[in-house]
Amino acid sequence: MQSKDAKKIKTSRLEKSLTLYFLFLILISSIDNLLKNNSYNDVWTIGEWLINYEGGFVRRGLFGSIIYKLSYGLQINPIVIVQIFSVLFFIFFLYLLKDTRKYFSILFLLSPLVSLAPFFENFFVRKDFSGVVAYALCTNLIIKKRHLTNFFLINFISCISILNHESYFFYGIPSLFLLHLFTSQQPISTHNNFFKICRSIIFLLPSLIATLLVFYFKGNYELAFKINQSWINLSSTIPIKQVYNPYFLSGAIGSLSWTFNKAISLPLYELKRFVGGGLIWNPAIWLLTVFICAQIFIGDKQKLNAKLKLKVLLLQLTFISPLFLLGWDFGRWIFLWMSSSVFLTVALIKIQKMNINNFDQISIIFPNFLIRLFNGYELNGFKKCLYLFLSIPACCWSLNSFLKLLPIVYPFRIF
Repeated sequence: MQSKDAKKIKTSRLEKSLTLYFLFLILISSIDNLLKNNSYNDVWTIGEWLINYEGGFVRRGLFGSIIYKLSYGLQINPIVIVQIFSVLFFIFFLYLLKDTRKYFSILFLLSPLVSLAPFFENFFVRKDFSGVVAYALCTNLIIKKRHLTNFFLINFISCISILNHESYFFYGIPSLFLLHLFTSQQPISTHNNFFKICRSIIFLLPSLIATLLVFYFKGNYELAFKINQSWINLSSTIPIKQVYNPYFLSGAIGSLSWTFNKAISLPLYELKRFVGGGLIWNPAIWLLTVFICAQIFIGDKQKLNAKLKLKVLLLQLTFISPLFLLGWDFGRWIFLWMSSSVFLTVALIKIQKMNINNFDQISIIFPNFLIRLFNGYELNGFKKCLYLFLSIPACCWSLNSFLKLLPIVYPFRIF
């Protein structure tokens, strides 16, 4: 008994030490990300927030327009506003994770699979945290009694998120539709399924309209040029020397001018690429990454609610899979998959406690071999140290990018 107690104490100390280490990594990497992303020339991070409506309505332009008005009216550097938004959304993200600790370990929630992922691969100063925060709020609201205020709040939050970044649609709207459907007090197998489905679609109709708008108004070169020019005109808040070539549109603003063929050519290139001296096929390493993430997710917290977690992961991966063809930031999509699945799992557990078992039949839509494949892998005891050797590059997987993002290596990379 003493040896078991001693082992538990050692394991507890190890987990606390790793948790403190991950908190330390979050602190130093957040500072590092903010220092790296402090210029208009950080075209994929700062640039993503600066897309606005100065050239007309376009996808991703809502927050950029707000930042533009604030910057113009208050004479504040827009980059400072972007950084403040990024920090606030992350703090809100951590606050919302607090309610998931009953079903997920703190170590997992702080690990490179969830909280640390955006910091390690420099997408902290992007819009990913804002979208996941919005999704978490909606999952909390939608499982409550469906009052009119819920309808307005959920669609208001979702529409803002879709207008901010269209990726929200993929990991947000389909699962919110299912949550609305599952909260029905009558079993899904009854004859009135059609009407319940229609009610759920109508409930999310404003969000669906917003999605259609952002996909239709995807942008063009002229509009991207006007957006770029609008920031050049604010020379009092952005030093003009930072904009080295106003006619060469690059990064997030420049991507508004891309054709569909150009956009899809990037992920297709990644899917054809070999790495490690031509020994590793890129899609294989990403599939392995997805597999490892799923096994740790399911096995976390002594495999608590393992079957439900598996259903959630398979559903969210199905919904989010188009992003792997629309963009090459595969590591970012994995972060969105992991983090949104955490909040969806908690929402479904709450539904289950309401004695509503509508989602029990979800597993029948997935092949049996997938159900058997993902049994979950619990990182208990000293296996928790494996978290120090997990990393997920944002895109363009290579051995070098994998190694330099390992939690055990990352502090040396900064200092």
